[in-house]
Amino acid sequence: MFHFIVWLIPTLDKLPRSQKFLLGDRMQTTALDVFERLIEATYSKARERPLSDANLGLEKLRFLFRVCAELHYLDLRRYEHAARMLDEIGRMVGGWIKANRAAQACPPVRRNRQLPRAARGGRARGAWQAEQAWGGGFLRQSRSRAARRRPFSGWSS
Repeated sequence: MFHFIVWLIPTLDKLPRSQKFLLGDRMQTTALDVFERLIEATYSKARERPLSDANLGLEKLRFLFRVCAELHYLDLRRYEHAARMLDEIGRMVGGWIKANRAAQACPPVRRNRQLPRAARGGRARGAWQAEQAWGGGFLRQSRSRAARRRPFSGWSS
């Protein structure tokens, strides 16, 4: 977005004087508002509102650029460049909104799971008790449950 604003400000100075203070000022203000909303979303935990405001501002910019192109205030090359940049920024904002919604849908997984007291050397120090504290798993027998019920009858030939 920063590069878009750096490109936009000198481009808007080339608009006709009659529209420089109407369309030009509106486009510049909208672009700076979008930029501010993206900065707010970067540094806040509640990102839904600033991102949706930024997305709405990008849509407004698209329409304002289309008006300028239709009235021949912008040449086709500048309009195409602005449309490509706005499309790229819009894709990034849309992906950020989608990732934010996905993160809100499922709670974060705790990565630093602490070992149970038995496995840390608490009162229950045996391997079997440590396994039971973890819910079983690493000291399981290799035979199935049905095979454990019947006694071993030897090797079949």
